[in-house]
Amino acid sequence: MNNSFQGQYFFGESALTKMAMVIKSYRKSHPSCKSLFENQDATILLKDEQKLKYLNESYSIADLIDSPPIDIEKIALSFGIPNSGNFSIFDSSLQIVETASDTSKLFHKLVNTIMPINIAQDSKMTSGVGFSLQKYKGTVFLSEPQIPENQVIQLAISLAHELGHQALMVYQIADTIIEKEELNKTIYSHARKCNRPAIQAFHACVAISFMSYFLEELEIQRFNESERDFILTKKNELNCALKESVNLFFETNFTELGKHLHLELIVYANSI
Repeated sequence: MNNSFQGQYFFGESALTKMAMVIKSYRKSHPSCKSLFENQDATILLKDEQKLKYLNESYSIADLIDSPPIDIEKIALSFGIPNSGNFSIFDSSLQIVETASDTSKLFHKLVNTIMPINIAQDSKMTSGVGFSLQKYKGTVFLSEPQIPENQVIQLAISLAHELGHQALMVYQIADTIIEKEELNKTIYSHARKCNRPAIQAFHACVAISFMSYFLEELEIQRFNESERDFILTKKNELNCALKESVNLFFETNFTELGKHLHLELIVYANSI
């Protein structure tokens, strides 16, 4: 990443300030609004099995999602303890996130709960499944990756992915980002490898940029050779996807705020 890149809306101290202002304004005008879990001060990894039991008995994943981002029936999502039987992989992944300065600061500002979910053992979603929901801002839903090695790093990348969604959702509190008449215009999504409504495709573009930025922040020498190869491969894939993705929105009619957000992604993509 070019050291001259300075983020304003998504990355760096200026982004933290802007998002904090939006959140403060929203809370002031919506005093009764609460997220799924009320603690907004620190990142919490949900380890209370009673809460998981309550959620399993009270809700299904489908109950929470108005427009399922994935085929729930095919991959058999459910709340629950990770398939490995413990939460240590989440702790280890969070420790990696902590080493990435900008990513870590924003993560602590925007994410307060990680909700573990399980997927079927034979699922093709080997990198894991994750999603964020507008009505549960601050909560990310994530499954454990089902890959033979580097699961901890992959989960950390997934945390950065969901952080991108959380960041864009903050700005959506105040703005549509894309002009209303074009919100559902279809644009190719590099995350789903298919055409998606414009705002969802832009969400994917933002998520890719956050994964890329996170990997650029990592101190590569602290990892072993296999991990370094994995990180570099992922970084190259994401950087290429981002460069292609940002160019798909040049004919999209953004709001004034949306134009600033898109421009920041373009500038960042050109710096890597």
